Amino acid sequence: MTLPASLPEFEGDPAQLYLLAALLTRDGAITRHGRALLKECILRRDPRLTAIMKGFHDSEADEAFVERVNALVESEALALHADVFDECPLEVAKALSKRERSAKQLDGEKSLIYGEVEFGYFARVLRKIAPRNGGVFYDLGSGSGRALVIARLLHDFDVCKGIEVLENLNGAAQIICKRFEVLASDVLDARTSKKIEVQCNSMLDVDWSDGDVVFANSTCFEDDLMGSLARQAE
Repeated sequence: MTLPASLPEFEGDPAQLYLLAALLTRDGAITRHGRALLKECILRRDPRLTAIMKGFHDSEADEAFVERVNALVESEALALHADVFDECPLEVAKALSKRERSAKQLDGEKSLIYGEVEFGYFARVLRKIAPRNGGVFYDLGSGSGRALVIARLLHDFDVCKGIEVLENLNGAAQIICKRFEVLASDVLDARTSKKIEVQCNSMLDVDWSDGDVVFANSTCFEDDLMGSLARQAE
């Protein structure tokens, strides 16, 4: 993550901020990985913390204060997410998908049309469902792994698993997993899982019944596939 050349003056007691981060994690207001991202902000004396702490000292409503903290955590996660996908932007993933579908004469398969999640939208979805710590996250039709990395950054799942039927996209996701491991190793919480697993397979041929949160970006899924997924989810 690249910082601007000059920053406004930082005001705040780092020790107090570290304690606050620990208390927010204890109370479930932020995740352990979120605490680690917040500590990165404290270490570099990020000036955005000054505004957040002003709200804390001014007795800002608890909900509003936590929302501001989580917004900062998510902005840090977004920056790391962008670094992870720097060499595999959306256009590259779409091209990989189109190339394989054309080569295998699958252009008529609407369910294989490439689509990806937007970071802010998916972050709001995860925040809304508020998954418990631990557990298993699945992305059915995981593409290059964008949703997997978002889930890994923003929640403390034991493991995030992706299933992708196209070999080109799954190969890209494997590279992304390795890049994530390198970039996140010194940033996220050392005692919390950072595991992401991807496999090349049909989502209908894999048992994902152990999933605590199962996601499918199904906007292009055809009715037959949706029906099969619904039956498998019962």
